[in-house]
Amino acid sequence: MAALLAQHRDLAILVGHEGHPARAVRQGASGAISGAANFAPALLAKLVRGEDDRLIDDLLGKLLKLPVVPAVKAVLAQPTGDAVWLRVRAPLEALEEASDVDACREIAAMVANGDGTVVGEI
Repeated sequence: MAALLAQHRDLAILVGHEGHPARAVRQGASGAISGAANFAPALLAKLVRGEDDRLIDDLLGKLLKLPVVPAVKAVLAQPTGDAVWLRVRAPLEALEEASDVDACREIAAMVANGDGTVVGEI
């Protein structure tokens, strides 16, 4: 990644992997494409500025163990309890395992407790 960024300083390169934004920005990336920014924009903004944050590392550690799109939607559903957030398009499937849903509940609580309530009240 570092070589690509160094060779193409003339391009706006956005990082797509949730775990790489801070390091990539320090190496020259322009920003990130992030599902977690939907529920933790203030935390992801730190990474896009090239700042590391232990809370986002812990949050992403939990998130990246799950299918990311269904997990992001499940985290977004937590504050409101609105099941419409859980819908995903084929071929993706909504999270059904209780342990996966619990992990998303924990992620939502981490965001609320660590960064103020970002999406509604939890």
